[in-house]
Amino acid sequence: MAVISDTSREFEKAQALRRSLHGASSVNRSGRVFLGAVLVISALGLWLVPVSEGDAGMKLIKLLISLVLLGLGAMFLSSIDDRKDAPEIQVDTQARELRVLRADAAGQMTVVAIYNLDGLSDVTLEDKLLTARGPDGELVVSLPVVDKHTENALRGALSGAN
Repeated sequence: MAVISDTSREFEKAQALRRSLHGASSVNRSGRVFLGAVLVISALGLWLVPVSEGDAGMKLIKLLISLVLLGLGAMFLSSIDDRKDAPEIQVDTQARELRVLRADAAGQMTVVAIYNLDGLSDVTLEDKLLTARGPDGELVVSLPVVDKHTENALRGALSGAN
């Protein structure tokens, strides 16, 4: 998640945004878990429906359908992304800094690194992906930007930083 901060009082707004996004992502996560579990159980439950013993074609169709359901269920279960492991960034346009924050074990955000915007060799926002590179070309941060409002705010902050 990206946060644009001009002053320290914007931090409270960023915390409120983080809490609101956490609720939306938990609904998405719950839906994926539910749908994945239903598909996996359906794949296994398909074999509870009896088929006549001599009908090999029906067993082959059941096998194909159960593999497709199992694959889709596994896809939904594996697509659960835990965004709490992803770093958060703050772009402070007054101090001209990019801060990288991570959540600790207690869920509190702590500053991991601070970079001067003028010292970064490359900061790009393309294809809904924010990428920042250090002075020696090393990748500092690469985060997806899914919210259009955040993307517009980042574009404004980065254009003012150049």
